[in-house]
Amino acid sequence: AFDYLKSHGFLVPDPDYLDLLSFKIMSSYRGAANMGGHADINNLLLLATVDIVDLGYYTLLHDVDMVWNRNPVPYLMSVIQRRDFVAMLAPRYDAQGPVNS
Repeated sequence: AFDYLKSHGFLVPDPDYLDLLSFKIMSSYRGAANMGGHADINNLLLLATVDIVDLGYYTLLHDVDMVWNRNPVPYLMSVIQRRDFVAMLAPRYDAQGPVNS
């Protein structure tokens, strides 16, 4: 994925940074969501997002199985006024944490 994205002009971090982590991310995980490797990846994603936001960029994070039927930018720009963070809540019996999607 790194080589493909880089060859198509995307700015992507070199995957060698994973070797610097104090834990290893499993390549497959069949447990509950938000535990084990899934939680590790979510934490890394949020840490990287903080760095991007600190540089002054807007970010949009969503699950891979989510689809936008229209351009979300006008809506998001209208709700982001005077907010640092916008999230959705999809209540589930097994949901953990303040927000999920």
